[in-house]
Amino acid sequence: MKQGEYGDRPFWLLIFEIAGLMRERAVQLGSAAETETFLELTISQQRILRHVRQLTRREREGVTLKALADAAGLSSGTASAQVEALVRKRLLERRPSPEDRRAVRIRLSEYGAEKFRNGHAYFTKLSELFFDRFPDADRQRLEKNLSDFYQYIETVSKEEK
Repeated sequence: MKQGEYGDRPFWLLIFEIAGLMRERAVQLGSAAETETFLELTISQQRILRHVRQLTRREREGVTLKALADAAGLSSGTASAQVEALVRKRLLERRPSPEDRRAVRIRLSEYGAEKFRNGHAYFTKLSELFFDRFPDADRQRLEKNLSDFYQYIETVSKEEK
């Protein structure tokens, strides 16, 4: 077996399949209304949501469209169109900036934040049920390796731009 291949599939495909299977299980266990919202999201919309969530940890009032577009690696026009679609889905909201009423801040809506909390709780529970079967050292090693892999992919992506 070649390094990085597991069974008949490469490592990257295994990661994608795990993520897809976790989403499918969430759909099966959740209500149709809750899961339908996220299944209809494009990859760009998912990227926008992820960056809004990350950026608003520091900027509680929300982020500017420019900061969001820069973080997501999208043009302002593309980011604006994705934000508009997510506002229509009630996942994001726009609010006037407290510093400058002409400026707009983008953040998760209460509905969007609730969806993230529910998903976070579900995926945390699913992961814990899996990891409970292993000694702590094995769990920590897997978490470390996956974290290192994530950091590597993130670094390579930034270097390619």
